[in-house]
Amino acid sequence: MEKLEKQGPVQLEMLNKYATDLDPNGKRGNGNLERVIQILCKRRKNNPCLIGDPGVGKTVIVEGLAQRITNNTSPVKLRRKKIYALDMGRLIAGASNRGEYEERLTKLIDEVKFSEGSIILFIDEVHTLIGAGSGGQACIGATTFDEYKKYIEMDAALKRRFQQVLVPEPSVAETIEILLGLCSKYESHHNVKYTANSLAAAAQLSHQYISDRFNPNKSIDLIDEAGAKLVIHQTKGSPGTKMLITEDNIKEMAEAVAAISRAIRRARVGIRDPSRPISSFLFTGPTGVGKTELAKALAVEYFGSKDAMIRIDMSESCRHRPHSLILFDEIEKAHCDVLNIMLQKSHLGFDHVEMKVAEELKKNFRPEFLNRIDEVIVFRPLSNLQLKEIVEIMLKQVYERLKEKNIKVEVTKRFKEEILKEGYNPSYGARPLRRAIGRLLEDNLAERILNGSIKQGDSVTVNVDSNGKILVYYLFNAVP
Repeated sequence: MEKLEKQGPVQLEMLNKYATDLDPNGKRGNGNLERVIQILCKRRKNNPCLIGDPGVGKTVIVEGLAQRITNNTSPVKLRRKKIYALDMGRLIAGASNRGEYEERLTKLIDEVKFSEGSIILFIDEVHTLIGAGSGGQACIGATTFDEYKKYIEMDAALKRRFQQVLVPEPSVAETIEILLGLCSKYESHHNVKYTANSLAAAAQLSHQYISDRFNPNKSIDLIDEAGAKLVIHQTKGSPGTKMLITEDNIKEMAEAVAAISRAIRRARVGIRDPSRPISSFLFTGPTGVGKTELAKALAVEYFGSKDAMIRIDMSESCRHRPHSLILFDEIEKAHCDVLNIMLQKSHLGFDHVEMKVAEELKKNFRPEFLNRIDEVIVFRPLSNLQLKEIVEIMLKQVYERLKEKNIKVEVTKRFKEEILKEGYNPSYGARPLRRAIGRLLEDNLAERILNGSIKQGDSVTVNVDSNGKILVYYLFNAVP
């Protein structure tokens, strides 16, 4: 059994003034926390440095450690220790020069030393202490990838002192667990009660709609905002109460508005494929007929602002996620400059491709581009059997999404044949099948879910009559 460090009374004037006794209410996945504990228990190089994007829960991990210590579930070596979080704002405030700031920091570090191992210092944004003489006492640092690379990685001595603990953004399930662990503080502050469903919605909606920030921070902000405004969906870029576009808002565009409204209904009831856009539209027509205005109205009604229309910048996308697979769909229709970009890639021949296909490719692409393609893969037209299998796969995806809403759906063989009949086009392959399922199945189900005809717990069978009319049969409360 490990020998406990000496625990004696220590004057903590500077720590109490410039640091905070960490609140032991954190809850985060065991992997990172176990690694932090393991590093702290080492004899040498026992200072963990949590590295991750802003808001991914680095501080939450340290709060989880404080909770372990408080509950006596930490290793013996860490029991009865206290974790203090250094407040850089208070430490710098009022310091007339760097010398005064460093003097405060030195005295604070001395108190940590005099504690003889009973105090662990948590330093968020640890890169700000570079060159300030932070000492070698037990501490946990936290910083971002960029700051670590810019400041700590360049200092070999400092890099050896800290042991990296990479903190990825938590999954939606992990975020929900974190929210469950800390919601009591927000319940007390706002005098409200958060249901488990509301916490799950915060995690799921923030993941789906807020792309420029990270969980759990953005989900925590959502539940905080909800406590203040009693509306869980009110945040930038997330659809709130204006979930449905009403056809009264935009005049003389009945057909276009109706198509958009159907897509929004599918999105609202949650039966669309979450891995695909809410919907993709191609507005065509002569200039001045309202295409741009309709797009602006869609942005205002669904996302709350016409500024919610964005331009896709490939250079920006690749900069943030350089290691990605890039699909140039229907590239033969692209400008020749797009193909020129590809000329820097690796080599291989193309002689083994079937001659007819090769001839067609040579008509549409420049030789220097084709000679840098690793391999040309030829896709054959889909057979009727393959199309049926694709329909089954697409329907299964719809079934699974509705199952999450406690609604069971089945379709008849005749209905599947109707999907094939309406959805197959030799010129477009299987793509129209998804639109047929959206039109024949998803739109009809969405309408009935919204008007209350289909509720949670119902079982539904969808058929089609000889005239092509959709028939929906209900078995109420069939799903437990």
